[in-house]
Amino acid sequence: MNTADQIALVTGANRGIGRQFVLELLDRGASKVYATARRPESLDFTDSRVVPLRLDLLDHDSVVAAAKAAEWNMTNGVRLELAAQGTPVRGVLLGAADTDLMAGYDGPKIDPHDVPRLSLDGLAAGSIEVIVDDWTAMVKASLAGDPAPFYTQITELLGAS
Repeated sequence: MNTADQIALVTGANRGIGRQFVLELLDRGASKVYATARRPESLDFTDSRVVPLRLDLLDHDSVVAAAKAAEWNMTNGVRLELAAQGTPVRGVLLGAADTDLMAGYDGPKIDPHDVPRLSLDGLAAGSIEVIVDDWTAMVKASLAGDPAPFYTQITELLGAS
């Protein structure tokens, strides 16, 4: 998928990974980026291709107005539903990134600058699903098999007994 001349919607665009996605999409020639935030006035993009939108994922009316969902199975369902009209749906999957939101999390985190680069590289390569960190890759790989080894590995990684 080539993002040049495409329209994108980015959630949490005022900081962290969301902000980096907007910048990367602009660098790659997106024609328009709907940048969402709880407080769209907090967005400070000067590029005219950026369209601020209010989106608070905890506010039902806000979510309905923005009309976006992205969970593993939801992505697959939407992908199938929209395929007939020629609308590609790509999934980008991530465990945790070193952002303000994850400041209190003491586990593996990817650099937020890497997320949009790896994501858009995967999309450019034609991937329908891009996994950008080792943690998510491990979780994804475990879904097809017996869950016991997965829970053992998670317990060891988290230092729980």
